[in-house]
Amino acid sequence: MLQEMLVPIMEVFGEIAIATTAQRRRSLQGDMKQVVIRAARSIGPPHTRACLLDVTGNSGNRELTCQAGMWAGRQETPRTTFKEGTPRGDRLLRSMDKREPLFVPDLLSEPPEYQPDTQTYKTFIAAPIAPAINHDAFGMLTIDSPVKGDLTDHDIKIIEILGQLLGSALAIKR
Repeated sequence: MLQEMLVPIMEVFGEIAIATTAQRRRSLQGDMKQVVIRAARSIGPPHTRACLLDVTGNSGNRELTCQAGMWAGRQETPRTTFKEGTPRGDRLLRSMDKREPLFVPDLLSEPPEYQPDTQTYKTFIAAPIAPAINHDAFGMLTIDSPVKGDLTDHDIKIIEILGQLLGSALAIKR
């Protein structure tokens, strides 16, 4: 499984690194987002869902947003926006700011303010999209499942690595 995930990622990463124009690099960075989302989606059973949440706004008014087409997996469309100043938004942004993954093995055991609006998922992992601790984050990479126990501690590191690889690719500006 690891090889199937990493080979396409590293192929696109290499193309980004040698791209000679900003337009080509931006196009490849968009491709990289899709490749990473598909790799994250391959973790766990077929009913998992992966989503890329882009961060926008300034401190105190930030949002994590899943843009159209930036998710893969089961049919239910993911929640598209998490806003600063709300419990769930603050929790994700705090995790991103600290460059730490967030793993919730059982959402039903979480306080009510962290419960999702719908019952379409019961567990999730979110990891920052950033090339390094001291670099601005681009957002969060998430994976969720409607079945408690589908995601484990082992999956955290994989999502973290995918977030770092994507963050590194997005940081290339040459």
